[in-house]
Amino acid sequence: MPPLGQVDPVTNTVRIDRNDPIATMGSCFAQHIANRLVQAGFNYLVTESDPLNRTATQPFSARFGNVYTVRQALQLFSRAFDHTPHYDGAIWKVDEGYLDAFRPTVNSNPFSSIDDLMMSREIHLRSVKEMFSTAKWLIFTLGLTESWVSTKDGFVIPLAPGVISGDYEHQDYKFYNFSLEEVENDLEELISKLNIINPKCGVILTVSPVPLIATYENRHVLQSNTISKSILRLACHHAERRFTHVVYFPSFEIITNPASQSQFFEDDFRSVTTQGVDQVMRTFFARYTEPGSIEYGVSGTIGSSTFRATNGTEIDVLCDEDIIEDALRIVEGTKRSAYPDEDVKT
Repeated sequence: MPPLGQVDPVTNTVRIDRNDPIATMGSCFAQHIANRLVQAGFNYLVTESDPLNRTATQPFSARFGNVYTVRQALQLFSRAFDHTPHYDGAIWKVDEGYLDAFRPTVNSNPFSSIDDLMMSREIHLRSVKEMFSTAKWLIFTLGLTESWVSTKDGFVIPLAPGVISGDYEHQDYKFYNFSLEEVENDLEELISKLNIINPKCGVILTVSPVPLIATYENRHVLQSNTISKSILRLACHHAERRFTHVVYFPSFEIITNPASQSQFFEDDFRSVTTQGVDQVMRTFFARYTEPGSIEYGVSGTIGSSTFRATNGTEIDVLCDEDIIEDALRIVEGTKRSAYPDEDVKT
């Protein structure tokens, strides 16, 4: 077994040029990848920036926020290209105005009117269309299989209504956990549609190493985490075998392999440490970019690993699941889920 910090499970490789437009999408771990691409001076593709703070570093290629499930990503693509309905129901009324349920955390303040929200959504979808159409590489980090779905329209939202805003109504929303077959079919459809509109775009799939913080299933969250990550990993495996322009990058394996001895996790055993991100991106740059295109250190121990960025500072990672953590509490040996009307056994 290689020393700590030197496990390299990459098998299939691609060659990314520093000037290639690179888009990222996915769970909160995708923001770490975006951050390091910016720091290393690569051409990180941003088609939509914050209109209120144009100088801020943008952790998303377009302002879609975290895209946790493949169905959420597929629906985002379809809304941008296929002119599917915009789901007027995906609007939450709050005291200060209105929130877009598709991306409830991307704005610091609610929209003052539904018209403003819909105008912003139109601009957003045009930016998403541009992102998919112009990217040379799409790095998609798969994060979850559990989701919340509208019973009326079938649209998927990133957070359960009621966690941050909106009202949970059983007749309007339902919990749904995507099966392996569904994830595989959704991923195949997304990749196929992207290849039609942008045949020059390569796809790099990866699975987030960040474990679930809560589950709606009637089982321990550790079991749900294993099932969810296994489904996502298998879906990536099958997509890589089917499509010649798709590769899998093993960020999940780099962080969670036994040789790491859990030292790539913070004290909460969920958040990935800076050293963990260093190791992931050091491997990424070493195997996927031209030799010498970036300076990075490789050491035999985790503690002395280094990453010398060419510019920029760390981007704060925005993880919606942190909101769920604030909602958890212990009541007589039962962990109250952040999701309404559900106790999760611990």
